[in-house]
Amino acid sequence: HSLRSSATLTQSSSNPQIQKRNHKLKWKISLIIVTDITAWIPFVVLCFLYWKELFDSTIIYKTFSILILPLNSVVNPLLFSELGNIILRTVKRTSTSVFLR
Repeated sequence: HSLRSSATLTQSSSNPQIQKRNHKLKWKISLIIVTDITAWIPFVVLCFLYWKELFDSTIIYKTFSILILPLNSVVNPLLFSELGNIILRTVKRTSTSVFLR
């Protein structure tokens, strides 16, 4: 069974179509991770500051829970749709042009 899996893996890594699909999938997953981190890190920081009694973030909790976090949940499925392919191309073009300057 493992020999068969190894052979399939070797064949798929030499197939340009599969390589392209895998590359696309890596970009999409990376984009989803970035959007999740972007949404959750500020919330976690605010929770920590509230826990340490350094900041009263009760009003901001409402904004995050009603607006930011649900918006993140809506964005993730869009990234896997055709719209996600358009976003992915735009992000790749933008990031490539920014890094090549």
